[in-house]
Amino acid sequence: MRPSTQAVLLTLGAVALYAALRNMPDTHCSFLHASHEPLVIDGAAFCGEDEEANFYDPAALGFPFALRLEPSDDLSGGSLRILDEAKRPVPPHLFAVSHTRQLHLHLRQGDLYAHLHPEPSPDGTWSFRLPPEWAGRFLGGRVEAYADFQHARSRRTILVSAEPVWFTLHGRAEPSEAPVVASWAGPAPELRAGESVTLNIRLSRASGGPVELRPVMGALGHSVLFSEDGRPGYAHIHPSFTGRERGSEPELAFRLRLPPAGRYVLFVHVDDAGREAYARVPLVVK
Repeated sequence: MRPSTQAVLLTLGAVALYAALRNMPDTHCSFLHASHEPLVIDGAAFCGEDEEANFYDPAALGFPFALRLEPSDDLSGGSLRILDEAKRPVPPHLFAVSHTRQLHLHLRQGDLYAHLHPEPSPDGTWSFRLPPEWAGRFLGGRVEAYADFQHARSRRTILVSAEPVWFTLHGRAEPSEAPVVASWAGPAPELRAGESVTLNIRLSRASGGPVELRPVMGALGHSVLFSEDGRPGYAHIHPSFTGRERGSEPELAFRLRLPPAGRYVLFVHVDDAGREAYARVPLVVK
């Protein structure tokens, strides 16, 4: 092969690999973008200016890992394992710390959502408990489950999913008021599939008084987008800095490339004066 031809092929291969890596998922904003390093302001991490999250269906990405969940005997939580291609549990030492934790588990059913951090055992089993607020509202049945972690060897972020079925925990759901309410900061935006947008969310206390944001997993907030139409997948989004994160009704900005048209719900996870809370905002993408 002529040297010039070999050089061209090597260049094309490098470009293709770089493009593929740019499109790999990442739970912290995006992957291999120019400003991938997070901004740290007053001890809280923010995404860089050119970074955005994407809506991914882990099953469609084809990672060679599988998520298996089982409810605990008292149905107050459960355990999980991440299996490799040989169906063996991935040992805990291969989970790197990402956003202060080794493993992020997202559970969703209807208007219930929880961002959990299971604790590992040496045999590769991870245990978790459902949040107290689920106790009177979760009726059991099918649950959307997504987990993301950074592999310690490849340093890539891995996404896996499952739809376990919990047995019924209670006879009926009890309504409860969210301690923090999320709303649009300004007019509701026009959302069109495939476009890059910044979702500006204002937070207020349902009972009145100022919201006092504190870092949770290193950031002033996290948000996760789910489909309301049964589309599998999710987007795990961290805030971008705007300077409006303080005040009695702080605002958080989440940059996202919008998924296909449909109905979605954005869950915003914050720490308000030492108490973690979830607020939700409905979205319609056209």
